[in-house]
Amino acid sequence: MRRAQIVFVLVILLMISGCASNTEVVTTINDKKIVKEQLNRQLVLTEISYRINGYDFPSGGETRKDLEKKLINKLVESYVLVDVAKNEGIEIQEKEALAQRDSLIETIIALYGGNEKYNEFLKGKDQDRDTFDEYLLGLAKENEYISKLYEKITESISVNAEEISNYYDEHIKYYNYSMKSIMDIEAEDQNTVQKIYNEIKKKDLSFEEALKEFEDKNGVNTSDLGTVYYSSNEKEYSEIVFSTKVGQMSSVFESQGKYHIIYVYDENIQEPIPYEQVMTKVEKDLLKETKDQAYKNYIEGQMKNYDIRLN
Repeated sequence: MRRAQIVFVLVILLMISGCASNTEVVTTINDKKIVKEQLNRQLVLTEISYRINGYDFPSGGETRKDLEKKLINKLVESYVLVDVAKNEGIEIQEKEALAQRDSLIETIIALYGGNEKYNEFLKGKDQDRDTFDEYLLGLAKENEYISKLYEKITESISVNAEEISNYYDEHIKYYNYSMKSIMDIEAEDQNTVQKIYNEIKKKDLSFEEALKEFEDKNGVNTSDLGTVYYSSNEKEYSEIVFSTKVGQMSSVFESQGKYHIIYVYDENIQEPIPYEQVMTKVEKDLLKETKDQAYKNYIEGQMKNYDIRLN
């Protein structure tokens, strides 16, 4: 349940909000204006999401500016997708959106240690609790529209036996039980991670010593991730992990918008699993990738039909 709630928090970061009191326009889509208050609420929700997932929320600087740009782009994309979904005749059930919203609120209240502390947090962000709860409901509704649009666009897509076999050959690294044991230092700011890398080299620190030295540094996450498989992470991250030898530290690299240094302290390399044993999983993976690409292409095509102007 908790995992589903966290996933929902991440998903609704892609949505847009309703009415706003601050009328400063940050972007326009045709004749629709997205105002500063909508962005502010997105930032509040993003801060909650960061806290749920154990990350430090950027309070300023270039990292904060980059985050605001990303959120504005997501606001635009979400508005377009919801508009397209409605034009496609897609309808939603409000009770499903209510259930999602209420589940999220339960998670947030537990995170902040009760209703009172959660209300205090919102007050400190100039957000009224009732208004913010309605905002979350609006996001949940829009999430339903977008999910149903994805289903409609991709429901007729299929893959054949030859495509499945070829996909296995091209992605064989994903289908084995080879593993590495790693430690990781991560931050959103590249310069921060590069400075840590330089300090490790300069002081000749062991990576375990580095984890302790930098664990309290603002904006930095340090962890012993233990055993990981090639399929455990995003492809670029896994490529670095599995190309780094035991006892070695990687250089600074980017993966999914964050910068990392990893250290490999153990491994167990095995042969890939025979195709016949993983064929069902391969088919599922290929089908999802094919659907996601088709949906991405669809979104890009739809975005061209809207007059989008960033202020």
